[in-house]
Amino acid sequence: MYDDVISSFLLGNGVPYKPELTKELALLDLSQKEKLLGEKHPLTINAINDLATSYSMFDEFDEAESLHKKALSLSQGLLGVERYESFAYLDDLAGCMLLQGKNEEAERLLQPQIPAAEEALGREHQHVLNLKIALANSLRNQGQYSKAEVLFRDVLAVQRETVGEANGDTLINAKSLSMILLVQGKLEEAETLYRQCLTVSTEILGDDPMTLKIMYDLGSVMVRNNSNISEAGKLFKQAFRGQDSALGSSHPETLLSLSSLGVALAKKGDVKAAEEAFGLLIERRESAAGPNYRVILDHIFTRGRLFKQMGDLSAAKQTFRRLISRQESALGPDHCDTLKSLFVLGITLFEKNDLNAAMQTMRLYVQRYDSKDPVLGKNDPERLQALFVIGAILQHKGDSGEAEKIISSLISLVQDGTGNEAAMKDNSMRRRQEGTQDSEFRAVLLEACLRLR
Repeated sequence: MYDDVISSFLLGNGVPYKPELTKELALLDLSQKEKLLGEKHPLTINAINDLATSYSMFDEFDEAESLHKKALSLSQGLLGVERYESFAYLDDLAGCMLLQGKNEEAERLLQPQIPAAEEALGREHQHVLNLKIALANSLRNQGQYSKAEVLFRDVLAVQRETVGEANGDTLINAKSLSMILLVQGKLEEAETLYRQCLTVSTEILGDDPMTLKIMYDLGSVMVRNNSNISEAGKLFKQAFRGQDSALGSSHPETLLSLSSLGVALAKKGDVKAAEEAFGLLIERRESAAGPNYRVILDHIFTRGRLFKQMGDLSAAKQTFRRLISRQESALGPDHCDTLKSLFVLGITLFEKNDLNAAMQTMRLYVQRYDSKDPVLGKNDPERLQALFVIGAILQHKGDSGEAEKIISSLISLVQDGTGNEAAMKDNSMRRRQEGTQDSEFRAVLLEACLRLR
């Protein structure tokens, strides 16, 4: 009793929270109850389960899982232990397994027990709902989204009937269902449900981080659904400002909202604002993670493309040159990302009419590309464009002999379509994703080559 009072005081009455004290108290509590009451007393079993939870707080999952299993085993069929308590221990054990990524094991544990729990406690009992949510999470983590969706819908229906929409548990489950709908591509329903979640979260939580996260999620669905980019941008901006204040400038959720804001602004056509957003994003990520963190390199590439889109070719050139230097150091000179940046730099220099630098860059690109993938990449659209740029510059400079060799080779490649079939399919898919059919691209390039001759 004394230890229960101390635990209650530490956890609920203003004393700074110290997990190590909770763990020590849980150990002391269990020791005393085992001595006074014996291992199989209901209060001792509960103390075992509490200690397991304390271990989980320190990521000591082996010890935690072992104790959760012990509490569950002791509680089953024991006189004095209510049936609902056993199901509570089962839920805690499943939660411990999920934290360790043991999703299949959690599924095997929960699947046969849920019908028994539903029969014993009723469909609306909280422990039954918790077990279904745990099973849904295990299925979701395994990619079994349709099965998880059925469970989330079932739980949400019960919650709406019993505690209503304006309830924290209902909100959390509705948010989980929204995410399941999103990953399955059910965008219209996901957007509708996210809007409902945002309304409820704003009502009961205000500008809580959870509300801000729902704002971000709703904006993401709208961008993916291409439903209202302008509204999505406003949601990202509001989420970013709130997270910046509540969570800090370098918090992952803050940076994610800032990144999505930049994307939304670019999609809306506000390229200058998008570039500024990515500039701020790069600055914050570099201060938090160092200059070569992979995602930072991706952001720098995006910023360079935005400069190019704005027509600021000088800024684009400087951005891509700095980026390539970092990529060569962090990823290697032949990495696909490094090659992509090298290619875009070459195009930028060509558009800037810096022809010598453009030809030198494109020759380096082709040389590195061919040394990395001498057979499969012969028909890569970017490689073909690089050859065309080289040929065009040589023609412009009056070196018609080498230009003719390059253009003739290029025409042969475009007309014959020589190269690896799998690579061709992959290239064609990429062109379609960019909005241009591979065949159309080849037709345009062939016409340009013939004109150049």
